[in-house]
Amino acid sequence: MTGRDRYPAFVADGQQRLRQTSGYKQAVADIEREVHAQFAERLKRVGPISRFVLFFCRRREVARRVSKLAPTETLYVSSAP
Repeated sequence: MTGRDRYPAFVADGQQRLRQTSGYKQAVADIEREVHAQFAERLKRVGPISRFVLFFCRRREVARRVSKLAPTETLYVSSAP
């Protein structure tokens, strides 16, 4: 085993690796559930046009929160073997 194999290293595909983990997928599901619950009451009280607008607002809010889980401008490090 070389010295390089024993220590974590920066990786180019770290964001992709993170997005494939079960923890990330569970966090995304939790965010979606939370945002949907927040918008549920408002969606019941509004008309069809407002519901259409809220649908896109809800999608944007989910995307905003999920983007914070794995930002593109972050350096990612592989875990040590």
